Amino acid sequence: MELASSDSEPEAQLSWRGYEFQLKNPEGHVSEWVLFTFPFNDVELEKMRVESFQQGATLLDAGKAIDAVEPLRKAYIFSDRMYGQQAEETIVKKALWDRAIHEAALAKLRFRVGDALRVKDGPHAGVSGSVERLLLRHVHAYLITPANGGEQIQASDAQVERDVAGEACTS
Repeated sequence: MELASSDSEPEAQLSWRGYEFQLKNPEGHVSEWVLFTFPFNDVELEKMRVESFQQGATLLDAGKAIDAVEPLRKAYIFSDRMYGQQAEETIVKKALWDRAIHEAALAKLRFRVGDALRVKDGPHAGVSGSVERLLLRHVHAYLITPANGGEQIQASDAQVERDVAGEACTS
């Protein structure tokens, strides 16, 4: 059996580590379960995992969350496939990767909770209100409570602008 795993060495093969496969022909006959095998160089994989984590952590500490996301993702994926999902090493890596994603998303947004905004584009154009919550893993990241008390709406950063009139009313 041959398994396509993409050209992204060595992560592509590592993604199948620990998986078992069973072959089935058109007549319905099945093979025994077969463990995926590959000549993994664990010393090199560990080195890459550690280097990726150090690079990502350094970038995150330097306030470069957007740049930190990819090396921290790699460190997490390597930890997951090498040590398992429940390993403390994996849990720590995932937590830092999630923090980087969170901070990277915040870095891309101009406004914060409580800011008065006016929707200038999209289906809710013309609505003014305040940011109730940030939905950091959504394109429409702002959850806005309209000033007129209507139902909450979502809008993207590109669809909104600061509502100077709304700020004057609240101060």
